[in-house]
Amino acid sequence: MEKTGLAILKESVDSKKFVDGYDQFLELAMNFWENSLFIDLLDPFESQIINFVFGSIKGKLDKADLNILLSPDEMSHFQKSQRELVHIHRVSKEKGIRSLEVVNLIKNLSRDYYWLKNDYEKVEYLGNTYFSKELGKLLSGKNMVEEIARGLEKFEETRKRKAALITKYGIGKDSVRMLEFFNWVTTYRDDRKKYNQISNYILIKTIEKISIELGIAIELLRYALPHEIPLVIRKDKHLLSELEKRTVAGMMFIAGKTTKPEIISGPIVREYFAILEKTIAASEIKGATASPGKVIGTAKIILNQSDFSKMEDGDVIVASMTRPEYIPIMKRASAIVTDEGGITCHAAIVSRELSIPCITGTQVATNSLKDGDLIDVNADHGLVKIIRKAE
Repeated sequence: MEKTGLAILKESVDSKKFVDGYDQFLELAMNFWENSLFIDLLDPFESQIINFVFGSIKGKLDKADLNILLSPDEMSHFQKSQRELVHIHRVSKEKGIRSLEVVNLIKNLSRDYYWLKNDYEKVEYLGNTYFSKELGKLLSGKNMVEEIARGLEKFEETRKRKAALITKYGIGKDSVRMLEFFNWVTTYRDDRKKYNQISNYILIKTIEKISIELGIAIELLRYALPHEIPLVIRKDKHLLSELEKRTVAGMMFIAGKTTKPEIISGPIVREYFAILEKTIAASEIKGATASPGKVIGTAKIILNQSDFSKMEDGDVIVASMTRPEYIPIMKRASAIVTDEGGITCHAAIVSRELSIPCITGTQVATNSLKDGDLIDVNADHGLVKIIRKAE
């Protein structure tokens, strides 16, 4: 998928190579996504899964030990990128920042992690220049290297503690195998996030390329669904008219088990959206405990990277989900609350590493809470209450 997608970005939009390559890319992307959907089926059944894995031992486990046992067996892609950067830092101290070995290591780092800061709205190719600047930051600030090193050491310590806990509680081979599968799901989820960020990069760069080469406004193209791109390239008049409607009032994509998916656009979308918002509004929000603890803090709604500047130390991140680019602000947060995910998702894993409360799968947090709301996050019981609404 990645190879095919990056290749089409080098072709002319009106060429057969571009159109055929895009169709192949889209098929590969959809196949990848379809085969990863089973992960989401686990989210509503976390407590049942934990009981199934640990059986009678579950009652003996305290929350701290359970967090250790549920921690991933492999580093996340973000952690691996940090580990590589620290390695390059060490080599540059020995051989010089302009040495051929350091130059090649930075090239490899960019090749493997150019996608790290992408989201669903904005994408950026992290090239050699970016990682050279990151290396420069490490070279000029000793504390940064030590902070990353402590995080990597903590990961290894957690793995050792996990092995010790398995022995301490006498967890049998069958339970260990199930636990290994559960922890593998966490790694698989991180892989899925990686390739989703890569496909987002390719899709967004594709519409930017179409906009430049065919003279179609990028605002229209942002409302095109992936499978509509070939029609856009042919400048299908009906679709272009439909895209204009979507830019005015938005769109809704409705899919049922038996009915054909339907796209709704125009003023009625606003009416449906208003009804949905009223339906999900709540003063008490419920979700699943991903990392235990209780915190009272100020809610900050973080929907994308442009919202990062809102965060102040001790605020509560309220997001639809978190991704690797969220980690700097997650380190400043007192707690995390998400609409989606479960105990194997990114927010859950990072919050346990940071030892801060986290509630996932609320479905409604980003719509029910507002910036500045003072909220009580009780992750021990999966509850969020509004103490005082923002003025």
